[in-house]
Amino acid sequence: MDSRSRDCGNDKVKVKIFMRLHLKKAIGFLLILLTILSSCAINRISDKKTVITLDKGTTENPVTISLTHGPHWSHKLKPGPFVIHIYPQVVFWLENDAGDFIETLYISGANGHYGNNSTKRKLDDKFFSMCFPVWAGKLKQVNQPLPTSSNPYTDAVTTATPQGDFDLKLNLGEIPDSFKILFEINKSSDYNAVYTKDNSDWVGQPSVVYAVEICDIKSDSTYYFEPVGHGSRISDKPEFVEGFEGVDSALELVEEIRVVF
Repeated sequence: MDSRSRDCGNDKVKVKIFMRLHLKKAIGFLLILLTILSSCAINRISDKKTVITLDKGTTENPVTISLTHGPHWSHKLKPGPFVIHIYPQVVFWLENDAGDFIETLYISGANGHYGNNSTKRKLDDKFFSMCFPVWAGKLKQVNQPLPTSSNPYTDAVTTATPQGDFDLKLNLGEIPDSFKILFEINKSSDYNAVYTKDNSDWVGQPSVVYAVEICDIKSDSTYYFEPVGHGSRISDKPEFVEGFEGVDSALELVEEIRVVF
């Protein structure tokens, strides 16, 4: 074998070694990249309490409603290497002691900016009627419109969806001597053995409704919300349902809701 043939053979060996080394580096880099991406959360749970201040154009009857999230506040979806946290939607509204609707105090995510929420974009106003059947039914009784992408609610009543504990600060204005504040919460894809994807579409377990009755307001007084029932199944007529048959983890979306005057 002449020297030219030996040099050619050596060059081939060097090329193979070079390719193997760089292939190992490329695989190592790819594994590191996938590890980083797998821990990427598009909307991480917030450890800090959010303070939401609403300007309703009045200074009468200031109030703070505080929500502490429970163990089932969110759940994770993992499309590919990413992690998306699913958070519940919430709404507070005011009623008189006879149960007549007075006004919506706050609703999450009704500003028309639906972002990555494909369900909201697809359903638009139907999203809120399915998500909050009790509240939506109250609005229908008084001929008030649901929020839509083309007719969103203003920042006097809505913000982006909170991703953890929050304080809601607002002024109630003129109110009856006795009244109720109601709260409805719903988290999409919250399935269980009773409320499955087959019979509950994208919602899963129904909305849970909380209420607090208030009379003779005194300064620095604190009241606590209690669960009173749930919304109807997505395929049924929107209405309030007493009791919690078939509902489990949806009752652990929140740990505590209190209102302080």
